[in-house]
Formats: sequence, C-alpha cells, structure tokens
Amino acid sequence: MKKFWPVLALMAALSLTVACEKNNPNGGNGGGSVTPTPTPTPTPTPTPTPTPTPPAPKPETVRLVVDGDNVTVKFVELSESGSYLICEVNSDKDLDYLFGTYTIDSEGQFILGNDAVLTYDQQASPTSFTLKKKDGKTISGKATPKKGATLSADAKKLCRTWVISKTRVSITESIKANADFTGCNLGEISDFARNQGIEIKKDLSGISLLSITLTPMGSAIIQYSNNQMDVADCDLSAVDKGTLKYAWHDASAVGYELANGSASVSFQGDNCLLSLASDFTKDSKKYGVSVIFVLAEKK
Repeated sequence: MKKFWPVLALMAALSLTVACEKNNPNGGNGGGSVTPTPTPTPTPTPTPTPTPTPPAPKPETVRLVVDGDNVTVKFVELSESGSYLICEVNSDKDLDYLFGTYTIDSEGQFILGNDAVLTYDQQASPTSFTLKKKDGKTISGKATPKKGATLSADAKKLCRTWVISKTRVSITESIKANADFTGCNLGEISDFARNQGIEIKKDLSGISLLSITLTPMGSAIIQYSNNQMDVADCDLSAVDKGTLKYAWHDASAVGYELANGSASVSFQGDNCLLSLASDFTKDSKKYGVSVIFVLAEKK
C-alpha cells in the first residue's frame, strides 16, 4: 500500500479543495474570487486559395471567326493534325491566305509556321485572341470559335493533302473531246480548251495545280506552282454518299459554272477520284465540261 500513498494523498487534497470551493465561494478567508484568465484560442491562419492554372493549350480543330467588319483578318483555322489557315483582306480588298503547319511552344503560344504567333483562350466563347504577324503587325480582338463537326469515315479519309497525279478533261460541243494529262498543268489544259473553241484569255502557261488539301473544318485549299492559293468552303456531310458540295471564296477562281456546285468523290485503293462537271454557254454555243482529278496522298 505504501507505493500508492502519494497518489491517494493527491486525490484527497483535490477532493478537499473542491469541497472548500463549494462551501465558501469567497475562498474561505473572505478574499474575492479569482477568475482564471482564459487561454486565448489562436486564430487559425487562413489557407490562401491557389490561383487556378489555366489548362495548357492543345491542338484542336476549330475556326476562329473574327468579330467585326473593320478587321483585316477574317478567320484563323486550326486542325488537330497540326495545320493552320489564315484568311485576311489585303489593301486591294482581295483575300490573301497563309497556310502551313503549327507547333505549340512552352508558353502556350501557337507558332504558325513562319507567318504568325497566335494566342487565345480555348475555354471561352467568344474568345479574345492576339495574332502577331512576322511583319511586326499585331492584331487583337474577339473571335467566335466554330468547332469541327463529327465526320464519317470517308470524310476523315478525304481530309488530308493530295497531289494531282493525273487530270482528265472532257469537253462536249458538237463532238466530244477528251484529253489526259500528267499532273495538272493549266497551260496545257487551257491550250486543249482553246483547240475546242473555248476562248481563255488568261495566260496560264507554266502554272500547275500542285495539291488540294481538305481540312476537317471543311476548307478546300488549292496550291499552285506560282505560290498562289484558292480556297473554298466545303460541306463534308455527304462525302460517304459520294458528294462534296463546295463554294469558292473567290467566285471567279475556277471560272465558268465550276465556281459553285458539287463534286463527286470516290476512292480507289489509296487514291481519290474528284470529279467536277458543268454545262455552260459561250458565244451562243453550249458546252459541257468535266474534269476528273486522280489524287494521291502527299507523302
């Protein structure tokens, strides 16, 4: 029992103290009560709310249609595969195009080849954008993002860059004349058309159609050997049914009645056949013209 004595003594002392406090609220000696000073509760330090980091830009299929009429840039189009297309109005009020491939740098900027640097908010609609061109001009404003539609398997197959391996031209007036060409030399084709009585005033000698690029946003980009381009908007929704509807930005790009309409699309192995046909009247004569492009994927 001796080893527990200190503990028992302490318990007894505590019980006497409690009894004394209950019987004499003034402390037993007439003194005033002593209110213990409460220990202050420490104010917790608020945890700062971290500023959310915007998601890193990623490749996407989108066309940024620039808002407003008094702007030189009409739209900037990006494809998830890494190509870009810029459409702008030059000082002559004509449309100019810049086309190539882009990368995304460590600062989240879209590096559009050697042409420009684009920044925009992928999470906003409409979105703010800044386009810094290689000539030092900076264009900023608002744009409405237009997302790409869901494409069929054939439409996806069509959306790539094609080179023209062969061109067949058929012209019908009183008789039908056909000619096959390697590639698409416009000078040779215009000479053939002149021989069938069709007047072509523009000198196309030495100019070839090099490639046709179809993008998932529905842009058809034709590139020529003289570094010029023509662009059309295409409806890709019926490609699986063999039809590609198109409308050129410049209605005089192709000429005659091929300016707007539809083309027939079919695939033969790795090749694509793109066929255009139209009837028109020239110098009181009725003509039928058809052009078939045999396309091979650009490697």
